Amino acid sequence: MLFGQDFMFYDIALLILFSIALAVFLIVKRKRVDREGIMFLYRTKWGIKLMNYIGGKFAKPLNVISYIAIFAGYILMISIVYLIGTIVYAYFKFPQIVNVIKVPPITPIFPYFTKVFNIESLFPPFYFSYFIIIVGLTMFVHEFSHGIYMVLHKIKIKSTGFAFFLIFPGAFVEQDEKQMNTKSKRAQMSVLSAGVFANLLLALISYLLLIFVFTSFFVPSGAVFNMYPVVAINVSQIDSINGYNVSGMSSQELISLIDDKTITDSKIGRLNLTSVSIQNNLFFLPAENLKNSFVSSGLAEAFIDSPSIKAGFPEVNPISPAAITSINNIPVKNYDSLSEELAKYSVGDRVSITVKKNGISEDFNIAFKKNPVTGAPFIGISFYDSSNDLFGFYKDKNTLYEPINNSDTAVLFRDFFWWMALINLFIALFNMLPVAILDGGRFFYLTILGITKSENIAKFIFKCSNYIILGAFLVLLARWFFLVV
Repeated sequence: MLFGQDFMFYDIALLILFSIALAVFLIVKRKRVDREGIMFLYRTKWGIKLMNYIGGKFAKPLNVISYIAIFAGYILMISIVYLIGTIVYAYFKFPQIVNVIKVPPITPIFPYFTKVFNIESLFPPFYFSYFIIIVGLTMFVHEFSHGIYMVLHKIKIKSTGFAFFLIFPGAFVEQDEKQMNTKSKRAQMSVLSAGVFANLLLALISYLLLIFVFTSFFVPSGAVFNMYPVVAINVSQIDSINGYNVSGMSSQELISLIDDKTITDSKIGRLNLTSVSIQNNLFFLPAENLKNSFVSSGLAEAFIDSPSIKAGFPEVNPISPAAITSINNIPVKNYDSLSEELAKYSVGDRVSITVKKNGISEDFNIAFKKNPVTGAPFIGISFYDSSNDLFGFYKDKNTLYEPINNSDTAVLFRDFFWWMALINLFIALFNMLPVAILDGGRFFYLTILGITKSENIAKFIFKCSNYIILGAFLVLLARWFFLVV
């Protein structure tokens, strides 16, 4: 397939060539490159004529749109502040989230970051080819929209150009600051919100294109599962652990026994589970969960004895599922076709089941067992409907979709439009943070000034918002660091 080592080779080659070309360009044009702190600015006049034309030609519709853009700015600002608060709460309330999503809470998006952080099971690959096109389009619509509204409100555009923050590219449209400050609050806010509104529109267009590609070129190809059947067990009723009789032992003795590697080194498939027996019924659960239950509630959630667990099916969870794609080489398209195929077999029948996870297929030979609840033949998988569907474009969350004829082109466009939609939505949200260096900072200040009619109060509240947001980021990073270390 195209999206393998060969594509990675060409993509890295493109990254190297682009870096060399950019370095040569900056060296040749070094007299026009200005340094401002850790920022490098290359000023031009590109696009100003077109901004002047559009801003003057379509003044009436742009004025109407400005009200929508300002309203969208407020929605984005409220949303990003709420999102940050939710993330802070989640990091303290549910620290296990760090074990699932290992990416630091504040991470710049750069080529191959999904591979660097080993989160390719959560996100599509992010190649340099995607990065350079998406960044280029995102910066263009954002800054060009700022420029159009500067023209609309008679604010002189001094220059346009490229910016480099360390190694991360950006763009800018530089207005006459004195003219900007003389304009009405609504005029300034329409200029500030124009960029994020354009990104929001680009995100929506990209998502619609994603839906078109997905519905046109992808078909059902498997029944997704993200759980194995579980039950609550009372650990005080356990008769044996890994086949070792534990009747009459105290909780502390049991914990010591579980810590004994000669006793607990029992791996059921790849799940690395400990087996326990209660009245001749076998269950499986992680050793740490078992130990914790002895000193807490006395109850533990355990997998029931099932063919899938014993066969070594892959580890799954709501955000990292797998799918059954065939039984005895007969394709399984979705849960309906899976149910039809399972109905052909009886307890004790052996079948070959193909399971796909993260694009890799494996075959497992299993024997059907009697379902302890219904008595029907079962293999021991289940689907938990979770809102944590990061891909978001499944028609049915419990169905695996793959491109028609394994088309690499369909995968290319699907992943590209997915990243385009996500990154533009992220840029729109991030830029409306009430922080000084972002569009949202000045937007928030003008809002407070308009409400209080006092520059001193507005400046004080604005300063507080800066400290609160930056403090939240520092708390998130510190919490992530201590959980990882």
